[in-house]
Amino acid sequence: MILNLAFSKLLFLQIMIGAIAYAVAKQSAAVFLVVIALGVLSRLMAKKHDSAVLPRWLVNVAVALAALWTIREKSYADTPLIIVLADFMLNIQLIKLFDRKTNRDHAMQIVLSLMLVTCASIISASIFFGLLLITYMIIALFTVLKFQLKSGLDYVQRQIQLGIPQNHTPIPIIHQPQPSEGKQFNRIAIACALGCTAFSTIFFIAMPRGQGRGILGNWSPQTIQLTGYDSNVELRSGNVSTSSIPAMHVKAKINGQPAGSGLSEVRLRGMALDTYNAKARRWDRSPDANRSRRYFDMRDRQTVRFLNQPPPGDVLELNVSVRVNTKGALFASNAPLMIRIENHKGIRFNPLDQHLARVRDANGTANYTIWCSNEPRNLNERYFKQWQNLFRERLPADQRRQKGSKTTNPQATYDKRWSKYARNPVLKDPRIEELALQIISEAKLSRPPEAQSHPNDHPIAKAIENHLQKRCAYTLDLPQRGRDEPITSFLFDKQEGHCQYFASAMAALLRSLHIRTRVVTGFVSNEYNEVGDYYIVRQKHAHAWVEVWSDRTGWKAFDPSPPAAIEQLHDPGSGFFAALTKLYDYVEFQWLSNIVAYDATQRQNIFASIKSALDAISAVAQEYARQIQQFLKSIAPSWSTPSITGTFLGVIILVALIGLFFVARRYFKSHASAKQLQLRNLPANQRKQLAQQLQFYLDMLAVIQKLGHTKSHHQTPGAFAEQLNQLNPHTFSPTIPLTNLYYAVRFGQKPLTSNDQQQVRSLLQQLSQATQPHFNPKHSLSTSAV
Repeated sequence: MILNLAFSKLLFLQIMIGAIAYAVAKQSAAVFLVVIALGVLSRLMAKKHDSAVLPRWLVNVAVALAALWTIREKSYADTPLIIVLADFMLNIQLIKLFDRKTNRDHAMQIVLSLMLVTCASIISASIFFGLLLITYMIIALFTVLKFQLKSGLDYVQRQIQLGIPQNHTPIPIIHQPQPSEGKQFNRIAIACALGCTAFSTIFFIAMPRGQGRGILGNWSPQTIQLTGYDSNVELRSGNVSTSSIPAMHVKAKINGQPAGSGLSEVRLRGMALDTYNAKARRWDRSPDANRSRRYFDMRDRQTVRFLNQPPPGDVLELNVSVRVNTKGALFASNAPLMIRIENHKGIRFNPLDQHLARVRDANGTANYTIWCSNEPRNLNERYFKQWQNLFRERLPADQRRQKGSKTTNPQATYDKRWSKYARNPVLKDPRIEELALQIISEAKLSRPPEAQSHPNDHPIAKAIENHLQKRCAYTLDLPQRGRDEPITSFLFDKQEGHCQYFASAMAALLRSLHIRTRVVTGFVSNEYNEVGDYYIVRQKHAHAWVEVWSDRTGWKAFDPSPPAAIEQLHDPGSGFFAALTKLYDYVEFQWLSNIVAYDATQRQNIFASIKSALDAISAVAQEYARQIQQFLKSIAPSWSTPSITGTFLGVIILVALIGLFFVARRYFKSHASAKQLQLRNLPANQRKQLAQQLQFYLDMLAVIQKLGHTKSHHQTPGAFAEQLNQLNPHTFSPTIPLTNLYYAVRFGQKPLTSNDQQQVRSLLQQLSQATQPHFNPKHSLSTSAV
């Protein structure tokens, strides 16, 4: 009963921790609350650990409904397969909490729990989940070991109840575990856990996973809009992510010096979208922009320079650690100059819109350092001169025959693409142009519509930015807008929306004036973590804004979203809990950087640090040896120092070997003594105490062995004493009382009194007279006295 109860508690704890770990991995508070509620309810309703709370037919109906729900989730809700399977396994475990549990049911629950935690490990990499996983694995180890003991005990009890035929060998009855045996079991389980942990650590260091790539894969459940790294922007109803889960951690330097908290904000641009599909209500990249990209094979290098000759001015260096699946997107603050990235097949760079991305199959996390110009600059000509081969296009066959050339002029191709890039009106609605003209008229600004660029373009953008910030309201929850065009509805009807609507409206107003404008998605954060000296970029910091072109300064960012609303949304809070959150984020940052994203480079660094430490120790030892040599030379110049040093080291090695020999001899002797005295299954302190008290029995065996009689391992002490007395009762008669005293001390827990010690001396003296006339047992008994 004690074993069954202990196993029941362990199994329930394993199931609950596994289910909670899955709720944390799925980031679902609802799942967490349901698991806790049903777990507590099942324990309150169950009268005994093996009783059935619900009838079996009702449990079967619940399992069938869970299976139907699983089919529905995969068929109609388009839920990822791994989430569907994990939900099904969780539902079965929660249902089985209310069912009668046989050993077969216990085994099924253990397997389902392990599979559920495996699924959770695929979709989460947070440190909180990691701590739950470590706790779960320790409890699971104890549960499995207890289950093995319980299964064996149940089998024996079943056989006894059924009755054993008389012509079969009786099966011994297994007794219920005693408290001392439970402690021994716990020690064995803890030793196994520590051994597995040590082996896993060594294996982890020797065999890295490689940047944690694919740790989230494509399994991360996403039911909300994530503006920051989408390849397009769809203006639709629904909620925008307000999750505080970190998407990136960024360390900043200016001209090689740490920026600290000196930056007002970290603005990371991801995708530049220059064309709007009114029918789909979506911002995309134009075909010309998609064609103007260059692929860099990174398998044989780690650094790429986008400009061989950087422009003058400050350079902003960003060390970016991406923590979520960004669909391959890489982020920079402005026009990128150089990037350093490891353990990736390749990256793509587009000099037309400065978009950076990893290859398509690059999911999961990434660590890279990127250098950018810290101020708006016209770098188009520099990019073109370095990457003009990207604008060589093959002519059609008829044009090739006419011109005698297979490719066009790179400059002509670039000019053609640039003339149409991000300049045409977004919508054919005259109200948009009228509103734009009204805004710039109030600001006393103007520009000719046919101009490719004009000095007033940026002042006009600033005026429109101010207009939208003052006249429109910011909201994250948008109701259904029906068939209304979202941009015009935002400008002339609702006048409320989130950052995507503000950026789209500003782009539409500027493009109606033929000002080159594009919508940019990315992240904006001013949350600085003083503990780790980095900026935290969370999912709620995902943002959309616009970039406006000027021939003089190039692309410049404008953000029409109301600053107060953005500041309130991004507010990290203050006080004790905010400081505690930053501390937790720093710990998780270290977890993700050093554990989840552990790669070959970190492995090499670890081995290099170990080698450096060994080299330092070797250098110190060599220095001490040199000083010893100098000392020996000073006191005896005629001595041969190398020979003396060799002799000195030889003596040290010899002493060490002798010490190891005696330590090993003592260990094996103690081990053999414990085996002879049948003490190996006892705790260490009890084993040592009994070994001292039972030393007289070993002395008896030593005396008998001199007469040519050795006790075999399978022979009991009583049987051995009877065998000796049958051979020679006169010589071996003392073995009977000595063996009886051995049984009394070993199994009866009888302490040796002074009379017992005197009797032992007398009996050993009598036994030893046949071979050792001068044997004196006082020395051996002095150690066995209590």
